[in-house]
Amino acid sequence: MKVKLLNYTQGAMNLLLLTKNTRLRFQEDPAAWSEEKRHEHMGYMRDTIKSAFEFVDYTFQITGVTRAFTHQLVRSRQGSYQQESQRTVDVRDSPVVRPDSLDTVGVPGLWSEAEEHALRAYAQMVDAGVPVQDARGILPTNMTTSIIAKFSLRTLHEMAKVRLCVRTQGEYQDVFRAMRAAVIAV
Repeated sequence: MKVKLLNYTQGAMNLLLLTKNTRLRFQEDPAAWSEEKRHEHMGYMRDTIKSAFEFVDYTFQITGVTRAFTHQLVRSRQGSYQQESQRTVDVRDSPVVRPDSLDTVGVPGLWSEAEEHALRAYAQMVDAGVPVQDARGILPTNMTTSIIAKFSLRTLHEMAKVRLCVRTQGEYQDVFRAMRAAVIAV
């Protein structure tokens, strides 16, 4: 799994402070504030309505994740998404992620057998002329894929509150930790 920050709102802190300051009639330009004052106002914003956070966007390229993960991700309905298409791309060479839990219950052979059978059937169908959009129905959900996702800071904040908990699937937590680190870095 790899998460790359492709684009983000430049000057996000100033924009956040400016949008907050708008409610107070633009008393002064936040860009001229001291660091101490900027941090004080950001602290205040952290504990209020997050509407100003909607002005700041982050766009990520997320690769090497499973379709199971991307199905969960897009269910948030709060972002913009563009994903690799199994409808048009022959994905027979895409890796399938094998869950670690198989080792703890002693059935890794069962998984491998089912995976090999599904991938072999997919390849045979495509080679026989079945369109990939029809053959894809037999593919495992844990095939890797790539997706580009754009979120506002508000959406990221809300999603992180629920997706970084221990009940969330490990892959989802890993992706969100990487996204959070990328945002913090800029």
